[in-house]
Amino acid sequence: GYGRLGHNEQKDEWQPRLVKIFQKNNILGPNDIISAGSASSACTAGGRGQLYMWGKVKNSGDEWMYPKPVMDLSGWNIRCMASGNMHHTVGADDSCISWGHSEYGELGYGLTQKSSVNPKKVDILEGMHVTSVGCGVGMSLIVVDRANVGGKLEQLDNFDG
Repeated sequence: GYGRLGHNEQKDEWQPRLVKIFQKNNILGPNDIISAGSASSACTAGGRGQLYMWGKVKNSGDEWMYPKPVMDLSGWNIRCMASGNMHHTVGADDSCISWGHSEYGELGYGLTQKSSVNPKKVDILEGMHVTSVGCGVGMSLIVVDRANVGGKLEQLDNFDG
């Protein structure tokens, strides 16, 4: 459902099949990033980090039945990405960017904002070099390079159990 397979139709597939847009243009390379959540899929393509998404990309509105470029992230050097239940997290340049539906703070925006339809920087991690991200149901994990972060890591809240 939701078009999350990228084949421009809402049906189950029991055999792997190439996504036509990437096959036709031959733009998916060995260093491109692939991410799949419960209702959507994403990948960078073209060697320049352009992000494409398809499926139920936003909590409301129509599903994207085939890959479409996410223009909000054009120009960013995307290094890593993960997709959770209904949210996404990206490590790009010296920023962590997230968006989607959040019930448990998985976007990292703090107590004031729960969700975001558009990709938005996670302010508390700004300036940190994100090396890896992971997402699951109700959670996100961010790995940063400890070099050049100064005292920023000590400013983060520590939740122990």
